[in-house]
Amino acid sequence: MQIINEINESMSAYSFFKDLKDWKAEYMRLIKQLHPDVCKEAGAGNAVNKLNDYKTQMENGYKVFDGISDITFGLDNKVTYNCDTKNPINLSLYKNDRQQRHIYKSNSTGNLSQYIPENELQTILNSTTLYQTNDFCLPLEYFMKDKLSEDHVNWIYSRIMEFITAYHFMGYCYLNINPMNIWIRPKNHGVYITGFYYSVKANTQVRAYNLAIKNSYPSIMFRTKRAEKFYDIEMAKNLACRLLGDPTGQGSSLKGKIKDDLFKYYTSSEDDSIDSYLNFRNILAKNFEKKFVELKY
Repeated sequence: MQIINEINESMSAYSFFKDLKDWKAEYMRLIKQLHPDVCKEAGAGNAVNKLNDYKTQMENGYKVFDGISDITFGLDNKVTYNCDTKNPINLSLYKNDRQQRHIYKSNSTGNLSQYIPENELQTILNSTTLYQTNDFCLPLEYFMKDKLSEDHVNWIYSRIMEFITAYHFMGYCYLNINPMNIWIRPKNHGVYITGFYYSVKANTQVRAYNLAIKNSYPSIMFRTKRAEKFYDIEMAKNLACRLLGDPTGQGSSLKGKIKDDLFKYYTSSEDDSIDSYLNFRNILAKNFEKKFVELKY
């Protein structure tokens, strides 16, 4: 039975259910159709178990912890941040996140403004923020179960660098590039950037950093404790290398596995984000054709 194969070969509830808003009706129809008392086809039992797992996933949402806040990606493109602001350090970082997002949104125009979730519906007791996004999204962490192809890493990294260059132009360092705070919009190759907890003006003191990604920061930051723009570039390259299959983020193991120009780019150091971004785009133009590559989820 084809539907059994479709269920068992599917990757997640989000990609399987045709209509996320009316998934319960589809779930009930399939459970009745594939119940062991009704269906004796091979693989039906596994399909029913998978459907029940998907039901739990849809009801509870996809959850991650970004080091400060619990984040739940739910139905209807709603994303909820819940931060324990009883901890005074968390409260300070949470307030900085809100302030820096406002600075970015107030100073960005056109496509650059699309890197921040569009609609902040409400903030409750200064600890919970609810977003309504225009597109379905999931954290980059969700897509890291398997190594991503060069094509996918290319557009994800390109979007990150577009954001970085804009934020640097405003005079700030982001200092928190990690898979929990980059939300992927798979249907249109867009991203949202969140988690501005540690952002500060460039060339000022680093007030805090994300312990969960400590190894992603350039070591010089811990010696000087001074926010430099090139930290963000180094962290973005570190993440790209991990997406491509190098768990260290250093890129050395990628030699011969990705395009030579990309290998040289990811394993080199650069100070200026605009120059780095333009250099990367030139490499893409030289080595890849322009096409939309579907990201399955």
